[in-house]
Amino acid sequence: MSDQTPDFNRKKDDTLASQGNPFFKDPKKEISSLINEISVFKNELSDQRKEAYSLKEQQKSYFQTQGDLTYRIRTIEKDLKLIRDQIDIVQIQVSERGRKWYLKPSILVSILALIISAYIGLISLEDQRKGRNEQLIKAKKDELRVTLSRLLEQREKNLQLSSIIFSALKSQQDVLINTNRQILIEDAKSLLDDLGLNASANSANYLGYEIQLDGDYLGAENYFLLAKAITEKKMEKDSTFRNNIHLNQSYPVTFRSLANLYMLKGTPIRDTEKGRTLWKEINIILKKREDENGFLSLGVNYTSWALAENYNGNKELALSLLDSSRIAYECMDKTNPVREQQLIIVDQNKRYIQNPKNEFTINMASRILGEWVVGYPDKPNLYGRARFSQTPNSPFLSFYIDIKNTNSNLIVRRLQGQGYLTSRETIRLDWNSQTPNPQNAIYPIPSQGSSNLNLSKEAKFLRGEEIIVGQTPRKVVFKKSD
Repeated sequence: MSDQTPDFNRKKDDTLASQGNPFFKDPKKEISSLINEISVFKNELSDQRKEAYSLKEQQKSYFQTQGDLTYRIRTIEKDLKLIRDQIDIVQIQVSERGRKWYLKPSILVSILALIISAYIGLISLEDQRKGRNEQLIKAKKDELRVTLSRLLEQREKNLQLSSIIFSALKSQQDVLINTNRQILIEDAKSLLDDLGLNASANSANYLGYEIQLDGDYLGAENYFLLAKAITEKKMEKDSTFRNNIHLNQSYPVTFRSLANLYMLKGTPIRDTEKGRTLWKEINIILKKREDENGFLSLGVNYTSWALAENYNGNKELALSLLDSSRIAYECMDKTNPVREQQLIIVDQNKRYIQNPKNEFTINMASRILGEWVVGYPDKPNLYGRARFSQTPNSPFLSFYIDIKNTNSNLIVRRLQGQGYLTSRETIRLDWNSQTPNPQNAIYPIPSQGSSNLNLSKEAKFLRGEEIIVGQTPRKVVFKKSD
């Protein structure tokens, strides 16, 4: 029965449709109707696509047309510019007809460009040359500094050698030291001549002093004048340096060296008036400096001038200059130990000038000169040797002192000082020291100091204190060598 039900229902539906039921819809017709609608929709969509494609093509054509127009406009502008340039060239050529070649703007512009290019090239080359020159100058200055340091070492060796009793060995050492010294002097001359005004005034002063000792007075004058010119060149370039020249230490040294050189007897450049002019010039400069070092430099200058005048037989002028020296020293601070020291030197010089062969001077020569052994009661591990000699035409002593330890290693060397009797039984030594520098063998460590010593009655011992600037005083004993 169940198998017959669908057929029955289907027949029932067909019967209802055939009877005109308004709620009944034929599926076939519905499907056909939908297919027709879809077909219409497809056609409309196709038409819309065609229309969109047509619009897109029109837009593409528009932009292509616009690009072509832009390109054509640019091309036309280039053509117009080219035509204008050609017209300008023709006008220039027409206007330049009959002109001289050097008046033509185009040629002038080319020449100007060439000159500017050449000038820039020259500036570049000049900068490179200056850089190379500066490096070369620095290298030569360093070499000169080392050479002069070695030359100073040779002088110290000469002083040490002078204390040795004559022997064949001493003679050989003397030859070797002096030969080496002459080689160093020639090297220093060559370097200074190359450097010229680029050298330092101190280097020129020192070399002048060294060759003066060899009797080369003309050469010494040249280097002292070079030192003066170096300082004056710096004065021209540097207003601050020029306004403070009275503070410069090397300038008075240069004037003193030249003035003393001109006042030496028996030299081809002797000119006492030129020497006096130099003394006066530097004194005028030094009077502008109203401080301790200024008063000291002025006093030293007057003392040096006084000794030079006495050497030339002008005793009264020499004594007058020593009075000026005393006035300069008395302007120094009374607590400054150098003040008292320099005043003693002035008095010593006055006594010597007034009576060069008095008992005071003879007493010094007979009792102090020669070799001495140095010891320190509080420091038994230190010992040394000293040698005293008298400076010609002067009441002062020259000396050197070497201090060593028990291993014979040099601890300190004392040079560039002077000694003088402050009474019949007392001697004072003022010195500069050089201590070996473990960091730099070329440049020793400097120091200053003095020794105040009492001479024993038998003149075999000097006992007293040694005072090094910045250190505690210590006892020292000198024993005369047999």
